[in-house]
Amino acid sequence: MSDMTPAIQQDDEIFALSELDSQTRSGSFAVTDFRADLTSKSASYCSMTAADQRTKVSLFNATGSPKKIKEMINKRIRLAHIYIDGIWVTDQKTGEKIYAPRVILIDDKAQGYQSVSVGMYECVKRLLQTFGDPEEWTKPLTVEVVPIALQNGGTTYNLQAIFE
Repeated sequence: MSDMTPAIQQDDEIFALSELDSQTRSGSFAVTDFRADLTSKSASYCSMTAADQRTKVSLFNATGSPKKIKEMINKRIRLAHIYIDGIWVTDQKTGEKIYAPRVILIDDKAQGYQSVSVGMYECVKRLLQTFGDPEEWTKPLTVEVVPIALQNGGTTYNLQAIFE
């Protein structure tokens, strides 16, 4: 990753966009595939079917006040559901508002863990391609949050699936 790689900042966290994202530029900032993914059918993805009031409350609370994913570094999450939407954040270098993916991992106790990161979004896409939709799982999938140091000095996060 070069020094020219765009970065975004939210809540004192810095997220660098990958070289792939830098190659899909339009204008002064990257227009990434996640935006098309999110807007092709709806503005968000949610694996939880909120059919009753209890489930709706759990979903609302998990997505409304999630913990930061960095609080779970090298810890395990019993992943039960995934929520993804897009939010506007400020580019750290240019001051521009950009649209970025927000991923909320929801554990088996309805606690949400949030990451605003293209890297985490791509990781979750691979997870869904490998393990299928969480609604179809027979039990939660245990994942561990792993930090990845970036060349620009920042940190991004990835998930490691754990066999239990």
